Amino acid sequence: LFDTTATYVHADIITDRYSKQLEEDGLIALGIRLFNHKGGKRIVGKIELMENGKIVESGESRNEKHDYNDFLVFRLEPMAKFNIIAKSNGEIINEVVNTDNSTYQFVELYMNDSQN
Repeated sequence: LFDTTATYVHADIITDRYSKQLEEDGLIALGIRLFNHKGGKRIVGKIELMENGKIVESGESRNEKHDYNDFLVFRLEPMAKFNIIAKSNGEIINEVVNTDNSTYQFVELYMNDSQN
């Protein structure tokens, strides 16, 4: 349990943020983190989700300056196929994700897989 009166540590209670994202609207929350390489650091990148050749969502990933649990979240249809295009520092990767019917799904992307 988090002590909300603690002044010796900086923290935010974010339960309400997650609760609002997980509304009962039939959509899933897809969380995305982008790393410079596997085992590396989180980086800022432009993230686009495409479905049937069209961009349906876009946003920017968070880097190490942000809390580890602060990441890009998209609300998407369950049981659908999306292409994720990540762009950072002149590099581009393209990954496929199939959403399931869970409330929350998570993806970690790596710009440079040669570090495996």
